[in-house]
Amino acid sequence: MNVTRKINKFGIAVLFGLFGAVLTGSAAMADFTPGVTVTEDTNSPTGYTATFVYEDADASEVKLLGTFSFYTRGYGIGVVPETFYGPDEWKAGMFRAGFGDIGPWEGIMEREEGTDYWTISIPLPSGHYEYFYNVDGAEENLEDPANPAMVSDAESGGTTRTSMFDVPYNAEKQTGSVDFSFVLPRAETEKGEVSFVNYEDINGDTQALGIYLPSGYDAEAEKPYKVLYLCHGMGGNEVELFDHASVNVIFDNLIADGELEPTLIVTMNNSVYEGGRAYDTVIRNLMECIVPYVEKNYNVATDPSGRAVGGTSMGGMTTSNIYYTHPDEFSYFFLNIGADPSTDMSTLDLKKLQSPKVVFGGGLYDILYNRYRDMMANMDELEIPYTFYLADGGHDYASTVPQTLYLFAKNNLWK
Repeated sequence: MNVTRKINKFGIAVLFGLFGAVLTGSAAMADFTPGVTVTEDTNSPTGYTATFVYEDADASEVKLLGTFSFYTRGYGIGVVPETFYGPDEWKAGMFRAGFGDIGPWEGIMEREEGTDYWTISIPLPSGHYEYFYNVDGAEENLEDPANPAMVSDAESGGTTRTSMFDVPYNAEKQTGSVDFSFVLPRAETEKGEVSFVNYEDINGDTQALGIYLPSGYDAEAEKPYKVLYLCHGMGGNEVELFDHASVNVIFDNLIADGELEPTLIVTMNNSVYEGGRAYDTVIRNLMECIVPYVEKNYNVATDPSGRAVGGTSMGGMTTSNIYYTHPDEFSYFFLNIGADPSTDMSTLDLKKLQSPKVVFGGGLYDILYNRYRDMMANMDELEIPYTFYLADGGHDYASTVPQTLYLFAKNNLWK
């Protein structure tokens, strides 16, 4: 049956990678192994079934919550549909809805008789999924202890509070739905390295950065690497874009396919500056502390032609303000599901604004669509060129962000 929209009361962050997730060739669960198991299943409408097992001897009720809701097409751009569908209602052609618009899908898990194991199985199409558990209606939700959340090991590093797993694409059963293979790890692909480091910020405090080094990174290479600086959304940190959007996996796959030259990625924690809203401080910190730290410690280009900057949601608004104030310090600006159209660009140096390449990414049902629509309209009036990718999705990391990030990296970055 259809369900009506629920408000998301949860602080959401996600884990990158499979960790406790297991992909097998049979839908039958041989034993109660805690974690999530993804199985090929000819009886599933998607071709795959995900089975979750949680162990708790004392619980009276356990719920599974996750990015397991889906939209249909047919509504206007920027409209958040009141009706969405659960995994048991999925049909080919539907696309994923994330937490950003409607909150998590909920399912009641069943306790297996005579055991301490709680289980539930659901059909799912291709994608990178986040989930967590709620036990006995507690205010705090739990990551899966068998599939723990990603943690930054830097001194002041952040973490995520939900777990993650992947589901492959079945071309026969999922026709008309998005093939998310580009965001899923491939066994044969060389993997880059993600690490977390400390640096001294604009206030003299120790803060954390996330660093992605592409496979084969050579600190002594004659040609320096180009670098993409990425800003997270509201409440995020340096971990968010590696787990929510799997940006490192996207880059691994594109680099392996020859679609993108080896590139470093740098993520940061802007939430320490008034939740990320202190744009002046965030930008000063980027330009005076983060960029110099990266250029001192890694073999990267030190001129604007080798630098790009982008962000998602609030990070897109941050990127807008970097574009307004430092258009000549980066060669690419990527504004993903967020922008700040409030600045009168006619008062700025138009020649500098026209120099870098600007790319917008948005979702069909994004609640913030009007913000980047208005910024693009401002640029149209001043005849400033840009590229816009509109993806099936909402204001979310489940669908919109990985699709548009992939298109930006494949079609625009360093081109």
